[in-house]
Amino acid sequence: MDISSMAAALKRRQAEASRRSFVRVKIILENLNGKRKGFAAGLGKNTRTFLGVLRMKAVAVAGIGRQKGQAVKQALADGFQKKLQRLKGISRKKLAAVGIILALVITGAYGTYIYNQGYGYVLVVDGQEIGFVVEDDSPVLESFLAQVKEEAAIYYETDVVMNEKVEIIRDRRPGEHIAVGKVQDELQQNLSFSVYGYSLKIDGLETVVLASEKDFDAVMAIIKDTFVDNGNAILQDFIIHEDLDLEKILVAPDVFSSVEDTANLLLQGTNQRKTYLVSRGDSLYSIARNQNVSLTELQDANPQVEGDLIRPGDELNLMMMVPLVNVSVVEEETVLENIPYETRYVNDNSKYTTYSRVTQEGSRGQKEVTYQITTENGREVDRQVLHVEILKEPVTKVVERGTIRPPFTSTGRFGWPLPTGVGTLTSPFGWRGGSMHYGIDIAASVGTAIRAAESGTVTTSGYRGSYGNLVIINHSNGYSTYYAHNSRNLVSAGQRVSKGETIALVGSTGNSTGPHVHFEIRRNGNPINPMNFFRR
Repeated sequence: MDISSMAAALKRRQAEASRRSFVRVKIILENLNGKRKGFAAGLGKNTRTFLGVLRMKAVAVAGIGRQKGQAVKQALADGFQKKLQRLKGISRKKLAAVGIILALVITGAYGTYIYNQGYGYVLVVDGQEIGFVVEDDSPVLESFLAQVKEEAAIYYETDVVMNEKVEIIRDRRPGEHIAVGKVQDELQQNLSFSVYGYSLKIDGLETVVLASEKDFDAVMAIIKDTFVDNGNAILQDFIIHEDLDLEKILVAPDVFSSVEDTANLLLQGTNQRKTYLVSRGDSLYSIARNQNVSLTELQDANPQVEGDLIRPGDELNLMMMVPLVNVSVVEEETVLENIPYETRYVNDNSKYTTYSRVTQEGSRGQKEVTYQITTENGREVDRQVLHVEILKEPVTKVVERGTIRPPFTSTGRFGWPLPTGVGTLTSPFGWRGGSMHYGIDIAASVGTAIRAAESGTVTTSGYRGSYGNLVIINHSNGYSTYYAHNSRNLVSAGQRVSKGETIALVGSTGNSTGPHVHFEIRRNGNPINPMNFFRR
């Protein structure tokens, strides 16, 4: 029951109490009138007028409320004395009758007053009595309840709902009244409030509670801004794959999630453990890169891995942040792109293969391309060409080159296995992590050309265990060179190659922590330090 309903009920009960009091006095007077009808008829006009006045005074007494009983009786007695002064001509018998009637009226009215004094109101909260107050204090309680609710609404800056059921019940309990201030204190300790919020459900599962629908719109705006390109791209479609629902519910005022925290939770999600099965050519570095985790995080999650050694079929633990919502975005974007030029070779059969000369420089062209790009959680998963306009045609480069192979002789001095100036030495020759490293590691981008360090014959070209893709060249003077972890071998066993000729491309196959070439020099089958042949 709300405050306005309780107030209306109290007013109805007070009106009913007043009506009952009036009826009781009226019945007493009518009984007295009926028994002395003949007697009253002989009292005369003045006496009957006096009795009418007494009847009205009795009615007034019944509705006095909380006035003192003695004061009421004294007032009636004083009025009676004045009336007696006016009735001096009446006989003693008539005066005695009038006295009897007056006594009965006063006694009835005072009795009604005493009876009504026992009435009051019981305050009940969730079935538990809090206190009993006199009737006149019920408006005070109504006002207090309204004030407490209003103060809660101001504090929480929103409409509030009282959690407890409050009832004000009229009852008669003489002598059990409690001071209204004490009841108010007790009532305030027993009241609590809830507010309306919006439960955000993702695929039916409750995640957080937002303060308003406006907050939900703000969360959606943050998610959209995170994945939608605000540059030249034109948004075609924006899809959240999960079902998002808002349900208006009553909650405690302190459970709301902020807009920023909710957006971060939906985008970043929670940590979940997954298992990754190592495949051929995998390395810790490539797995960490492809799974979007740091190498340190991957190593910390897999203490069973010794060093960097992993093998196909091994299972690795991945601790990954899994978002609560998955977002697909389709955009249309128009960009300018260079058109690479082609190189055309003109063979000169009179010159050695070491000869080449550019007879026409090439130049790149330019085109305008319109793509339809689809991303999932920010990662591109599809790109389709919608339109291409050529703005400038490329110019072909023309190179003249010789075709005669020079004789294959080894100089005994080895060249750098990558293009001049390319590559970083990341691991030297010698003991490393408790085992012998028989060569040097030179890091470079995937696809970088690997060149023969010296002329010779290819004896091995294929996949070999921890080496991954491996090329071995025999230089016919007791020396041989190894080129390992290649993404692709470009030569075959038995093929003769020249110093500086491209034989493979940099990769990360076998037991590798990242794209590099593992380069070995062996003399009579024994590994020697390759850096002995190069100046640092």
